[in-house]
Amino acid sequence: MEPEKSADPLWDLTYILTQDEIYRCAKAGDIRRIGKTGTVVETVILGVMAVYCLSAFFLDGMGEGMPLFLGVASLALIAAIWAVPELRYRRAAVSQAQNRSPNRVRVFHQGFAFGADDTLFLFGSEDVILTQNMWVLRYGAQLFPLPFRALPEDCRKFLQEKTGFTPSGKDPRHSHIKG
Repeated sequence: MEPEKSADPLWDLTYILTQDEIYRCAKAGDIRRIGKTGTVVETVILGVMAVYCLSAFFLDGMGEGMPLFLGVASLALIAAIWAVPELRYRRAAVSQAQNRSPNRVRVFHQGFAFGADDTLFLFGSEDVILTQNMWVLRYGAQLFPLPFRALPEDCRKFLQEKTGFTPSGKDPRHSHIKG
């Protein structure tokens, strides 16, 4: 839905995200297929495999190298499962922060328009993620960070009323609250 051409935005905001804000947005908006629970399950399975293989290697008199290889490979995979996403977020934050391009958000009575695009994202259709001093709005796979420092007080109050989401994160409609 597009805003009416005669409708003026209530607020037309422009801001540049910091490297830390970009990092927190990427981390909060992570929509990996397996999620946190899946990562924990993978870690437990690989951990059990590592313990089994390494104990077989040492209890068998360190004769065969395959259990040692599998045990070390399992430990390396555990490290990769936890480290790779974190490194990816940090690298993306550094490269995007160097870009220093301003973000534009227009707030209307019905919703948001981001950038130069006139597409209106209606209130109530977003998934709101609260991070430290910032809301991250997710519409499908698109993420739109709204740092509190960029929002005038009256705009923040308006958005709290429209989205039903407060900086304390106390709203059952929005399940993704990350610190």
